[in-house]
Amino acid sequence: MNPRTTARRLHFFYGAHLDPRQFASCSQQPRLLGSARLADYTLAFFGYAMKWDGAEESLLPSAGAETWGVLYELAPDDAERLDAEQCVRLDGSGAYFHIPVEVVTADGSVHEALTYLRSTHGEAQLPSREFLANIVAGARAHGLPADYLKRLQALQSKPASYRVPRENTLRQFFSIESACNC
Repeated sequence: MNPRTTARRLHFFYGAHLDPRQFASCSQQPRLLGSARLADYTLAFFGYAMKWDGAEESLLPSAGAETWGVLYELAPDDAERLDAEQCVRLDGSGAYFHIPVEVVTADGSVHEALTYLRSTHGEAQLPSREFLANIVAGARAHGLPADYLKRLQALQSKPASYRVPRENTLRQFFSIESACNC
């Protein structure tokens, strides 16, 4: 049996998936383990997402930095659904890929988990103001530290040039994987 499809796995989310509504729309059996801190990585934005009219989130290694997010235990179906939404490909050809990370939860427990990184970075770009506000709202909903919320709010952004989020209209006709923008 393929371990990817049979075992629950821990996943660290730090960007768009902090939004409880968005997360709930693509996962059915998640178990929230709580807020978590990832050391030596910083949040950055690259590329372009039509949904938010701006750059998408990723992580960059950065000694001494920290990124806060949430740790979930995901059922196999949820993990595969989220991978499809993020255009994860095992051969590395997708928009995102997994990396193993070690995170520390609020109670001090250390966990090995997976998180998503963009496959290509290029030059840093600005997220839309609306996307950044969505990330901040999700961080606030999960009770992430006040100083981290202030850091998120201080990030540069740009106003979207159209109403966002723009949903992918192909999703009504195709599976999530078929509709991903990679």
